[in-house]
Amino acid sequence: MILNLVLCLACQQGPLDRATILNAQYRLPSSKSIVRVRDGNWSQASANSRQALTIVDMNARGDLNGDGVPDAVVLLVYSSGGSGVFNYLAAVLNDHGAAKHVSSTALGDRVKVQAIDLVNGRAIADLTVQGDHDPACCPTVRSTRAFAFVNGQLVESAHGTRSLVDIGGRHLDVLRTGSGGPPVVFEVGLADSLDTWIPVSTAIGESTTAIAYSRAGFGRSDPSPDGYSAHQAVTDLHELLHRLPIAAPYILVGRSYGGLLMRLYTSLYPADVAGLVIVDGTHEQQVQRYGQLDSTYPAAFRAYYDSVLRTLAPSPEAGEIRETVRIQTAGTVEGMTPLPDIPLAVLTSMRSDP
Repeated sequence: MILNLVLCLACQQGPLDRATILNAQYRLPSSKSIVRVRDGNWSQASANSRQALTIVDMNARGDLNGDGVPDAVVLLVYSSGGSGVFNYLAAVLNDHGAAKHVSSTALGDRVKVQAIDLVNGRAIADLTVQGDHDPACCPTVRSTRAFAFVNGQLVESAHGTRSLVDIGGRHLDVLRTGSGGPPVVFEVGLADSLDTWIPVSTAIGESTTAIAYSRAGFGRSDPSPDGYSAHQAVTDLHELLHRLPIAAPYILVGRSYGGLLMRLYTSLYPADVAGLVIVDGTHEQQVQRYGQLDSTYPAAFRAYYDSVLRTLAPSPEAGEIRETVRIQTAGTVEGMTPLPDIPLAVLTSMRSDP
């Protein structure tokens, strides 16, 4: 009973708030000395140098050590007085509401940290790092690194490289994680970017190669001069996959509109596909079939997207919306055929995502 009470009290502890994280004790990466940081800053000057530690107002909250209490991963920036500006990812445990810094791992000198996340106990850092020909000041290569909290330390697990891949005069934003096969390829929903798949693709990268990308005009991908039709998106993906150093066949994973695109890819390039996963997938006849249950639905669907389009300038987003309206009006997709005899998983949910 006492144990249950303790566990219950632990579960009731809230996440570390911003003020607590920015006003706590941290270990210096250079000497492991403990310093008191106030309002996110600490510094100390000597005759020849000036050390400084900054807690960047960028963190992610979640349970790191499995005790059910929300902890945090925090970005530290340290300078010892020279030209280097070193970024560290810090594990900060929730010690009865106090921030307890227990571990740091180096991310690099003068790298740019785009975002950090904490998913299922794993810390994920989205970075821009120096390429082979980049000066130290000016990183250009996207990279994603993942860390697990093991025996009180942040230990790197499956990591990824984010880059812009040339598909013939323009580039697509690609995140590659892990190694081995068959490769798993993630397709995003309507007018979305690969960022939505980062937690899942990084986890899949623990077991095999995972590829997430942004279609033309989204994320960091170049716009397409050839428009934003479903067929053009699938053609781009085929070109991308055959320019990457990975071998077919692939397991394709598509969410929402991306599910329709992955079905079309399978229709056009069946030899490339080992299996298919559809997540809350769009079907080209769904509006027409809903209309059999509610005769007002097709007109309401069209009216809603027409109202959205009136607010949008010509753009990739507008292009994809027009394409999905066109497909639903026609009830068909050019080139779509029945699926071949391959493994297929369909995931759906009737619960709203808070």
